Amino acid sequence: MNFDSADSRIKLIVGDGRAMPFEKGSFETVLCIQVLEHVFEPEVMVKEIARVLTNSGHAIFLIPQTSTLHLAPHHYYNFTKFWIQEVLERSGLEILECRAMGGIFSTMAFPFVYFFLQS
Repeated sequence: MNFDSADSRIKLIVGDGRAMPFEKGSFETVLCIQVLEHVFEPEVMVKEIARVLTNSGHAIFLIPQTSTLHLAPHHYYNFTKFWIQEVLERSGLEILECRAMGGIFSTMAFPFVYFFLQS
């Protein structure tokens, strides 16, 4: 599904990240921010991201490790850094930087914040 934008340089496309309608090597940069936990087959999507990247392209992932359940019933996973390292390697992607965000206090605080937002 395509959407019109006020800026003719922008083309918005909604689709399945596991089967993108783009040729191999179409993009210099792919952003995948807080999405993989909502994809039932996240490894398939990572491989598809690798496919649409140019050889010198970059993918930027923000992947939750300790998220509470949200957007049910479409929240399937939380990931470890070991999972993302393995899936990126299997997909032929090199990790340039892997940084944990948050920590024990933000992990403990998130359920309380989420509870109040839902109330």
